[in-house]
Amino acid sequence: MAKIKHKLQAWLHAAVSSLPEALLALFVASLVPLVLLVGEMAFRLFNRLISEPATVWAQAEAEPWTPLAWALCVAGGIVLLWLLWIGRAGLWAVARKMIIEAMHRRVVVVLLVFFIVLAPSLPFILKTEGNPKSQVQIVLSYSLSLAEILLSLVAIVICTASLCSEIERKQVQVTDPKPLPRWQFLGGKLLGVVVMCAAILFLMAASIYGLVNYMARDRNLSSLSQLDAEKQQRWLPQVRDEVLVTRRAVRPLMPDVSTDVEKEIERRIKEGMVDGTNAQAVQGTRSTVTDQFQKRAFTAPAFSYLEVPPIRGLAPNLKEPVFLRFKARRTNTQAAKQLEGEWLMARVEPASPEEKTKGIRYKPVLIIGRPGPFSADSFQEVSLPGELVNSEGVLLLAYRNYQGDTGVQFDPKDGIEVLQKTEGFFPNYYRALLVILCRITVLAAVALMAGAAFSFPVASFTVAAIFFIGLITPWVIEAAGYFFSPGMAKGATYQVKLVINTAFRGFVWVLDVVMPHFGSFNPRPDLVSGKIVSWGFVAQAAAVNLFIKGAVAMLVAVYVYSRRELARVIV
Repeated sequence: MAKIKHKLQAWLHAAVSSLPEALLALFVASLVPLVLLVGEMAFRLFNRLISEPATVWAQAEAEPWTPLAWALCVAGGIVLLWLLWIGRAGLWAVARKMIIEAMHRRVVVVLLVFFIVLAPSLPFILKTEGNPKSQVQIVLSYSLSLAEILLSLVAIVICTASLCSEIERKQVQVTDPKPLPRWQFLGGKLLGVVVMCAAILFLMAASIYGLVNYMARDRNLSSLSQLDAEKQQRWLPQVRDEVLVTRRAVRPLMPDVSTDVEKEIERRIKEGMVDGTNAQAVQGTRSTVTDQFQKRAFTAPAFSYLEVPPIRGLAPNLKEPVFLRFKARRTNTQAAKQLEGEWLMARVEPASPEEKTKGIRYKPVLIIGRPGPFSADSFQEVSLPGELVNSEGVLLLAYRNYQGDTGVQFDPKDGIEVLQKTEGFFPNYYRALLVILCRITVLAAVALMAGAAFSFPVASFTVAAIFFIGLITPWVIEAAGYFFSPGMAKGATYQVKLVINTAFRGFVWVLDVVMPHFGSFNPRPDLVSGKIVSWGFVAQAAAVNLFIKGAVAMLVAVYVYSRRELARVIV
């Protein structure tokens, strides 16, 4: 018995000793899809740059932050690889020790067991409408949220506890006299946490991927009633077409309302409603009036219809269906939430030269209607045949409002969009995981910064506060935007409204820019809706979280740790 116990202990010790190398191998293997997908994306971009250079440059001018983010990622990646190469021996030695130390802490094992037990139980715990689409969306969203929160807690606890305990227990005095720069010491700890969290994240993600695909499988419906079986047969394809897929969103063109806006501003100045000599007042009025006119352009009055601006940029003659995704609001909040209306979709083709001479630019080829009712204040999708997209990639939409007690309004920015399939689910899922990994990494860097500056209780409390604020920041921004927006300051002068608005914008800026919270660069809403998590979005998330916030946190950590007195000399 003693011999068996001794062999088990030896086997366990060998397994723990080889665990860092196993996690490193898993981490490297998880980066293989990144190389392949980025290579494919670069190849497509190169082909577009040769065949359609004007289109590529126009897109770059329209979204200037994406090229800047890619440039920062490339430059930061080169610097990061150089640092890893010159300090590879010291960095991996510290990272290896960090991983072994983390596995000896019970909190890591407890959190991982918690995920292993809870994640497969989510389909049975969470209450849904019985629709497989909603079931898969909820399980996918909650599972990824759970994995990210648990790994964030692991990164925070391990980073603060490891660094603070080594300083407080004088263990750092053993490594500090060695020829190991302090930046390599802190960088090795960050590397160990990133390797461990990334490997575990991709293991968790693999289990989630298998779970949602199992939920979306074709099922034996013989045990169900005919009505329930028909519902399931109708619902199951929605999972593969609307969730486990990658679809790009194309929105209507924003109407030009500048002429009407300037006329309205002139009228208000003449009537004394706005001080024309106050530039800030005029600009604030222009912004408010522009928003009002744009919303009016996307509103269907009672017993009337809305002709949506053309949707351009779709792939023409697509055999697969496209999906109209919309969110309707009532202009009269007292009206019923069930809206009676109908969507009309038309395929139009350019008119012949003879018809153009008669003033006809386009002629309808196909018109399809999708009657309601539709639910207000929630996103809904309507499947459309791909043949509605004409040869120029244009789709025309109109909404007919049958309600007599309220108008129907759509947000000009994202209230109406057409989704079109571009690729399968895995590339989108993998890009979302990369964004989540960036968010975990910046929290680990902040934890090391706090551990280098404070004692363990203070460091843990500081990072826990940042983590907690990060969790509630999206709700705080939404609530503060409602309660502290200038429109809520009824009866106040314009100057008071301006002060309230400025203070609120500063508050949002601190939360959104300074704090590494979970509201910014969140890929889950788009992922569970089947919308594309683009490479531009991934590049911006990496640039901000890794090479700006994370780099600043690590530089501060190295500076503070280098200036910190780690030993006391007594004479």
